[in-house]
Amino acid sequence: VNGSGLDEFDQHGTDPTDMWLSGMGDSTPSIQYEFDQAYALQEMWVWNSNQIIEGFVGLGAKDVVVEYSLDSTEWTVLEGVNLFNQAPGSPDYTANTIVDFGGARARFVRITVHAGFGMLPQHGLSEVRFYAIPTQGPDDDPDDITQEIRNILATASSSQSDKMGPEKTVNGIGLDAEDQHTVDGTKGWLSGMGDSTPSIQYEFDQAYALGEMWVWNSNQLIERFVGFGAKEVVIEYSLDSTEWTVLEGANLFNQATGSPDYTANTTVDFGGAL
Repeated sequence: VNGSGLDEFDQHGTDPTDMWLSGMGDSTPSIQYEFDQAYALQEMWVWNSNQIIEGFVGLGAKDVVVEYSLDSTEWTVLEGVNLFNQAPGSPDYTANTIVDFGGARARFVRITVHAGFGMLPQHGLSEVRFYAIPTQGPDDDPDDITQEIRNILATASSSQSDKMGPEKTVNGIGLDAEDQHTVDGTKGWLSGMGDSTPSIQYEFDQAYALGEMWVWNSNQLIERFVGFGAKEVVIEYSLDSTEWTVLEGANLFNQATGSPDYTANTTVDFGGAL
């Protein structure tokens, strides 16, 4: 989990140290995930075991049982989910199994592997990612219902080049496992030369009650000398991209450090705006 082994394009590498592998001889190994609270789960994306030798030894999980629970004591089997697809054993591997939870509420998810793609009594996975439906349960505090929004479509008024487009500012591109942003300029957006008031727009897959927006400003090595980063800004939000509301009080972004250990240093509070 948490993106280990994934690049900015959500492609998983072949390094076995970025994957889970069960102990030899564990005939039905299981892996369990615990969230910080209960969520209405939408999907689980699966990257199977993706070592270079996968096509020959078949370490990936094949026949599985997926269960979910609110308390890790009483478990419910997720019906209709019993097969994971095999990974190609190549460094450009993207998730090829999507498990639909249909809004089932859970704080725990367990995957038990009954068979793999090979003969060895050892099975593994590269990565899983969970998506939740932003709904409030009867026992939830409204202030505690949070999730990271992914699958964001980004567009901009201009871009310096195709390699520095707005899509580089979302979905974790340029971030490492500790949420530190690289100094590689192609992992961020830069407006076109001469665009005096450039804008960037983000579209989500549905409407959300927004809590916070974390901002990593432009972080090239030369940032302290040239100051590409956004400073004075206007932030607006909309339900239909036609009628916009200005977010009051959010008009300054902090400058990036120009170092590879740069973490988000501007937090914008939306206060639950829809």
